[in-house]
Amino acid sequence: MKSNPFKKSIIFGLIILISSSCCADIPHIRPFRATYIAKLHGLTVGKGVRVLKIDSNHHYQFVFKTQSTFPFVNLKSTEISKGNWTNQGPQPITYTYHYKLFAKKRDTMSKFDWLRHVAKTFENKKTYQIKIPQNTQDKLSYQLMMREDLMQEKEHLIYPIIGKNDIHMFLFRRVGYEVLQTPFGHIRAIKMTQTNKKNQEDHVIFWVAPRKYDYLLLKIVEIKNGITNYEADLQSVQWR
Repeated sequence: MKSNPFKKSIIFGLIILISSSCCADIPHIRPFRATYIAKLHGLTVGKGVRVLKIDSNHHYQFVFKTQSTFPFVNLKSTEISKGNWTNQGPQPITYTYHYKLFAKKRDTMSKFDWLRHVAKTFENKKTYQIKIPQNTQDKLSYQLMMREDLMQEKEHLIYPIIGKNDIHMFLFRRVGYEVLQTPFGHIRAIKMTQTNKKNQEDHVIFWVAPRKYDYLLLKIVEIKNGITNYEADLQSVQWR
């Protein structure tokens, strides 16, 4: 009995399609827990902890906490991004930010409605609503998106980031390499800058590990009005 080559090609095509779909659903970035030494205005004030979790349903939770250990500096901040890990990377659903330094406090929550392409932000008993494009990120998830795109060897990294009542375009560019002392030893880190189209003076500098370490953040420096405001340096990491 002769086999039907047309039938074989259909079956073979279906196998490839199913296999591709399964593989495409696998997250590219490994979950981790990393600790950092935190500095505020050049003064070591405490530590930062970044934790990424991805469950079997590809829901992610990314947390960045900073807490002071320096006497008389009551600094606490927590950022949490939750959402779905898609074939294109993180798609945030909720973002929360809590900040406290002495008497200064700030609490913000954003919720993403991807069916209507609308995001609502709640802050100081006020509600803001804006339209969002498909690839909008929150103020924490964009760092995961950056790592994902670096793993895909993309060169031009531009992300729309949600604000209270508008969208900020964050632009990333590689500015070179720099050798840093890390928990892995001396590493030739990739140095990148992030700027906002609306405010070029304020920017963030990132030093990320090479591909071998999933482009893990090694160091971050936040500059406002030309002055270093915040800095965090990697102290330890555990892959999960």
